[in-house]
Amino acid sequence: MGDYLYDLVKTFQFVGRPSDTLWQNYPRVIRARQDQWARHRDNARYDSPIARLISAYIGHTGLGQAVESFQYEIPEGAETGSGH
Repeated sequence: MGDYLYDLVKTFQFVGRPSDTLWQNYPRVIRARQDQWARHRDNARYDSPIARLISAYIGHTGLGQAVESFQYEIPEGAETGSGH
């Protein structure tokens, strides 16, 4: 089961170059003008519904870790029908 989950995670997560000082987990799908990949976690911005969901799931699972139940939280102040 672990191999299948690992392969599934790779379909929506890109892992950058290995480094202890650089942020390496990128959602494969982002929206231009709303989201931003970054090499440092503080500069990464995932505001679109799809990128925010993928980023939250990446943070929840960690690549290759056991997967527990995931609950997506709609961001505070999100408009009704905004896609979240």
